[in-house]
Amino acid sequence: VLAVVVSLLLPVWYYSSARVLLPTGGLAGGLSGLLGGSSIASSLLGGGGGDYTRYLAILTSRSVLQNTVDTFDLVSVYGFEDAEHPAAAALEELRDQISFEVDLEFFYLEVGAFDQEPNRAAEIANYMVSELNRVNAVLATEDAANYRRYVEERYLQARTEMDTARVAMQRFQEERGVLELPMQAEGFLQTLASQRASALEAEIRYEALLNQLGPDNPQVQAAREGVRAAERAR
Repeated sequence: VLAVVVSLLLPVWYYSSARVLLPTGGLAGGLSGLLGGSSIASSLLGGGGGDYTRYLAILTSRSVLQNTVDTFDLVSVYGFEDAEHPAAAALEELRDQISFEVDLEFFYLEVGAFDQEPNRAAEIANYMVSELNRVNAVLATEDAANYRRYVEERYLQARTEMDTARVAMQRFQEERGVLELPMQAEGFLQTLASQRASALEAEIRYEALLNQLGPDNPQVQAAREGVRAAERAR
């Protein structure tokens, strides 16, 4: 009887959720379409299941959470007006009242929110989804612009290096009296071009992740190690 009485006296909390389908091609697929199906663009951020990590990074970012606190005046809602740091306290409380669940079978991300007002719970969940869409669209535009600029710079650099190699080979042929490029040299150049392409792909992936997630993100650190490995292979 006591347990029933206590349960009736406890405040009622409501849960609301919104589901977001994860694109099968992901952002990388979008970039690939913009840039003519480039294989480098397709591997830039990974495809398929890798998209949910990007979405989670956006949803748990301080900017999105702070916008949610400000939009719904959660400092007052959670009763932190007299706290030493009201905004920070409300931010931590919001983190405790939201949840994210990834379903890889049906490939969706569920954004959930708890609140003592059912309408506000629904509004918070929907607002966070709208913020996800907004930030993701901005990042997609920046990714495309950065990718184009980076590829153009690397293309010009590669052409300069190729011209230098061609001049050096021509000088070698003239000095040694070689009229045809030996098969060994051709194989060497093909290997060199393959290594250069791998290094370029690693650098593009690292730059994109660094701009989006910051230097301390595990994905960024792994991409940086990939760049170093590619540079050593060259």
